Amino acid sequence: NVTGVQTCALPISFAAIQSYVDILLAGYADNLSDKVVGIVEKIKTRCELLSRSIREMLELANLNSCVEENIKMEYSCLNVIVDGVIEIVSSIAEHRNIDITFTQCEGNCMIKCNPDQIKSLIQILIENALNYSNDNSSIEISLVETSSTRTTLTVTDHGIGIAPKNLKIIFKEYFRSNEAVKKSTNGTGLGLSIAKRIAQIHRTDILVDSILGEGSSFKVSFSLSKD
Repeated sequence: NVTGVQTCALPISFAAIQSYVDILLAGYADNLSDKVVGIVEKIKTRCELLSRSIREMLELANLNSCVEENIKMEYSCLNVIVDGVIEIVSSIAEHRNIDITFTQCEGNCMIKCNPDQIKSLIQILIENALNYSNDNSSIEISLVETSSTRTTLTVTDHGIGIAPKNLKIIFKEYFRSNEAVKKSTNGTGLGLSIAKRIAQIHRTDILVDSILGEGSSFKVSFSLSKD
């Protein structure tokens, strides 16, 4: 078994490799031939994917082993959290000319949650929407107060969609459909597993509607705070 110290050291090791790769690509070790640059760029891409995989494995392991009663909860505004995530991914959307629209909740959008976890959940859903959308398309995000006690977050894209046979297994660890692999090579198959676990911790679930080739819509309903 790998010890906790060794496991934590792995992302640092890959980060060190990435630093050396960046030095090579920046030309600080003399000019490289086009063939060598291509090889080094592949090394960089692979290191980034492995680092991300390790971080997500650790995150999921921590979520699965945590004592839910010990998780720090506080009152947070969902409008603010979603706005923050959109700002993080905006450069990617702009680069691919994907328009993100966000319809904020006009009523109460305060929930009791762990803000970091909810931010992670929302970021996973929006990044997935980006990864599996076509260039020059759009993503719609909305927060709607569905009752006096609940508000629903919806993230809708117009990308590759999900086959009906896969709808029940997309939250399984490491699952990626053939369509998803073809569309995006940087996925780990852990994002939706992490998002679902966070939803479970917050006593809710993630619902999915999708049509293959037309897009997907993910919905999460949150209990509103009355305080």
